[in-house]
Amino acid sequence: MTPRKGGTAPAPALVIWVTVATVVSGGLFVWPLHVVMVAGQDSDLVLIWVGLWLAAITVLSPSAASLAGRWATINRILGIGASVGLIGMDVIILDELAGMLQTFYYFETPRWALILPIVGLIVWGARGVGATLWSAVFLVIPVLLGVTGLTLAIALTNFHFGRVLLPNQVMVLPAQLDGLLVVAYLGLPLGVTLRSVIPLLATPPGLGNRVWAAVVPWTLLGALYSVTMGSIGNQALVHLRWPVVFTLDHVTLDSTFFLSRIGLVVVFGWTVGVALGLMVHLRVFLMTTHQTLGMRTRYGPLAVGIFWTMGTFALPSPDTATTLLLQVFDPLCAIYLFMEMSFLCAWRSTHRHG
Repeated sequence: MTPRKGGTAPAPALVIWVTVATVVSGGLFVWPLHVVMVAGQDSDLVLIWVGLWLAAITVLSPSAASLAGRWATINRILGIGASVGLIGMDVIILDELAGMLQTFYYFETPRWALILPIVGLIVWGARGVGATLWSAVFLVIPVLLGVTGLTLAIALTNFHFGRVLLPNQVMVLPAQLDGLLVVAYLGLPLGVTLRSVIPLLATPPGLGNRVWAAVVPWTLLGALYSVTMGSIGNQALVHLRWPVVFTLDHVTLDSTFFLSRIGLVVVFGWTVGVALGLMVHLRVFLMTTHQTLGMRTRYGPLAVGIFWTMGTFALPSPDTATTLLLQVFDPLCAIYLFMEMSFLCAWRSTHRHG
């Protein structure tokens, strides 16, 4: 790898793991609740559409360095909009995460005692301009995926509702469109993260790395959807705020070892994964504001951390956070994704390479 200021240039395969961190962290604990509520058994068709969209974004996205003229201007505008939106949306993610931990594991712990350490960890991890964060993503995310895969394989022992994984005999297109709208917030970070990270890589990622960058997070979302739906059914799922956590919380190992509830390990591991994802969001925000506005200050992460903390405290409950996500952020994210895809298609139509 070639040397870069502030560290060494990450390997091209980083796009795979950074895609997992930035996309999945946004809905890891609430997935697939909202999409099942509006699309029902047609949610698996929604998942197919999501996979196609992920592939399109990863393949079409150029690096910011390969953009010039009006294309660079449009990219900067999109980047500022997406990164600012991410900082706002992460308030909801933090509130949902704290609510989940309080509900399942830390019943008597006040929210501030859960939120402050997590925000502090994220701010600490996202500071600076070196490659330490990218190295952490490169090392930790594959391990978390491996442990998650093992746990989901064990969870198949609770798989009892295979029929719900099949789409309805009469497919309802409006329900599928509603399902896509509900998960629009998951797509907000993908394009801006890729266009920010690709210039940092030792060499541009090839088609293989780009395809895997779409396949890996999509496979994880699909596996979580399948195991959760098959374990508790779509009727029960819509009455659970954190269906994946509920499913994994009941994954046990029949052994005499001290660790029997392996799902606990995954849930707390995912908390680290969410923290990494939000570190990526914050780093992308700092990079975007620096490249666009020429702003770089060592107090930037601290300011964002204070905003996150105050914003999370201002939300009275996870119900309010969910309402804000679905009624405010989702429509805005859908509009942004339409503009981003239009931009990428227009740019690719005039540039066969890049």
